[in-house]
Amino acid sequence: MFGYVRPLKGELKVNEYDEYKAVYCTLCKAISKNYGRLQSFFLSFDLTFYVLLSLNEGFKEENKCANHGKCIFNPLKKCTYIFEKEDIYKKAAALTVIMSYGKLKDNLFDEKGAKKIAYKLLKSLCSKAYKKAAEDFPFIDEAINKMLQSQAEAEKNNMHLDACCEPTANMLREICMDLASDDMNKTVLGTIAYFLGRWIYTMDAADDLEDDLKNKSFNPLIKKFSLENSETIPEEKRSFIENECNAALNGNISMMLPALNLLNNGRYSGIINNIISLGLPEMQREIIFLHVTKKQRKKEDKKEKH
Repeated sequence: MFGYVRPLKGELKVNEYDEYKAVYCTLCKAISKNYGRLQSFFLSFDLTFYVLLSLNEGFKEENKCANHGKCIFNPLKKCTYIFEKEDIYKKAAALTVIMSYGKLKDNLFDEKGAKKIAYKLLKSLCSKAYKKAAEDFPFIDEAINKMLQSQAEAEKNNMHLDACCEPTANMLREICMDLASDDMNKTVLGTIAYFLGRWIYTMDAADDLEDDLKNKSFNPLIKKFSLENSETIPEEKRSFIENECNAALNGNISMMLPALNLLNNGRYSGIINNIISLGLPEMQREIIFLHVTKKQRKKEDKKEKH
């Protein structure tokens, strides 16, 4: 996915931050174990949130186990691995592989020249892992392929922002509802996932707006703000566009909060609340108002991850 869904670290309790890192590291290890080390490079914070939702639903204290080991990327770094036997890690690993493969196909279609050749090579290297993940969890593969087809259709027809958000929102709702233990929790998780999907798509569109204007690429915000004849965001419109994007994103968060209040009060409720109530707004602030670039975020993420 995109790495937007993460906690506000400064507001986590010490034990919450330690457990968040442990879940992240365990997922990284599960991806490498089940689908190859190359696939671990596609791990994002978004998938850690997916694991937290599942573990929060079905956590049993007696099943808790933790062990310390070396990071698979940095032998000098020690990691804590927890709940390694939980099936959710393999499912999240498959989700990572299938989604990243779909993103590679999308990039291959959009890019030209050397980048297109690079994506073609990477797609070839990832095809075996993708096939295995799709065989392990066919319903995830079906949901993501349906999303990619609907997304391509919406973009081809230059649809408005709401329509372009729907494929991602519906896919996440379907996949997260599968984590629920009963009908009530299906509704709760489905609502959180649906509006989170809308938030992610809108956040990505806002993050890419400058680049898409420059490259003449599709972005629903270009149509929304009548920027078709612009190569950059006009300064006289910048403040208005920033505030409108922020308001749209806040609207999606506000729709998650009632469902969040109905979420099971499990082991990871505090971290999940932090991510939605604090982490998402902080990501909006960094990208929309502080203009922190993807390159800058990747640099910081690399320090934190490995």
